[in-house]
Amino acid sequence: MRISTQQLYRNGIANLGNAQQELTKTQEQISAGKKILSPADDPVGASRVLRLNQELEQNSQFQKNVDLAQSRLELEDGVLESVTEVYQRVRELAIQSGDGILSAADRNSIAQELRSRLDQLKGLANSTDGRGEYLFGGFQNTQAPFQQTPSGSVEYTSDEGRRFIQISSSVTIAGTDNGNSVFMDVKSAGTTICTDSSKSNTSSPPAHITIGQVTDQAKLNAFAPEDMKIVFNDVNTVAPPGPNFSVFTVSDNRPIVTAQPYTPGATINIEASGVQVEVQGAPAVGDAFFVRTSDKQPVFDTLERFIDGLEQVNDTPEGRATFSAMLDTTIANLDNAETAMLEVRTEVGARLNTVEDTRAVLEDNEIILKELRSKVEDLDYAKAISDLSFQSFVLQAAQQTFSRVTGLSLFDQL
Repeated sequence: MRISTQQLYRNGIANLGNAQQELTKTQEQISAGKKILSPADDPVGASRVLRLNQELEQNSQFQKNVDLAQSRLELEDGVLESVTEVYQRVRELAIQSGDGILSAADRNSIAQELRSRLDQLKGLANSTDGRGEYLFGGFQNTQAPFQQTPSGSVEYTSDEGRRFIQISSSVTIAGTDNGNSVFMDVKSAGTTICTDSSKSNTSSPPAHITIGQVTDQAKLNAFAPEDMKIVFNDVNTVAPPGPNFSVFTVSDNRPIVTAQPYTPGATINIEASGVQVEVQGAPAVGDAFFVRTSDKQPVFDTLERFIDGLEQVNDTPEGRATFSAMLDTTIANLDNAETAMLEVRTEVGARLNTVEDTRAVLEDNEIILKELRSKVEDLDYAKAISDLSFQSFVLQAAQQTFSRVTGLSLFDQL
């Protein structure tokens, strides 16, 4: 078979090129530490590596979410621990205030510390995280959820949402709790009241109703679940003309108190239901204020009512009996608040355990995924170096052979 000189050169150059290409590829693999440098090297393997990289990225994001959840929950638990300490101190002060030998000055001193503890509690309820977001703000976490009204009471102005964090493909947990469930929705020791003003009131500046006091628990228990509405009448409703009010049931507008003269700033006693409230400011004709019965009492109201009662103790047998009944109710409500707080902290602790368990699973997943990816794309250095040595030998042999073959000539035979 005749082989032309041109074909001889072409075959030799092709062999040299192939050997050089294989050597270069092996050198690149050793340099990168990867055996798959492009999808063309191993389409199936490259596809699997891509999928494993995506799973690792998702796993990494879940780990970041775990860190975020743990940070928020640990911060919340720390705040709740401080709240519990406030509850316990308030309970100690309440018990101390029941000592019959205390003077008015002693009771005022206790009331002052209770005011300080109430302010501390308000601050804790408006705690923020490292990003300035309010822990107990629900979905509206950029503004303080607890606001003090002009009458001095505390109201929750946010929503009842909870922000959830997905920490794995199958686990989503609440990273926060809303303030309503933690501080406001506390079971009362007995039927209690909550107050608010009608949104259609026209007084300017607006008049406000205080949180009020329960003066006769038995009457209020019998009156519940009915609610009351205090309406301020035209001055000519009474003789001589002057400020006056009426009280009606909310459900059927049944009169409870009719055209009762009103002295601004004076206490409004509703004997039929065993409660008393105060309207601050100058209510306009037609202004309405609601007194609603409830089986829940915000912890702020518990403290505020007790402080007001402590500051106004009437040092008579009847007054001491009234204070004693209020003290018993206050301690029972504080116990309920502590129980509710313990339930929240228990749930937070359970979520922290879930976070820790999920973190361990994610760390294991990361190890497994990296091992799988390594088996597919990482280079076997021992084999690669052996291949490189062999390919260098092949290239050298091909070069020598090509040099000898291309150097042959008929003139050498003359």
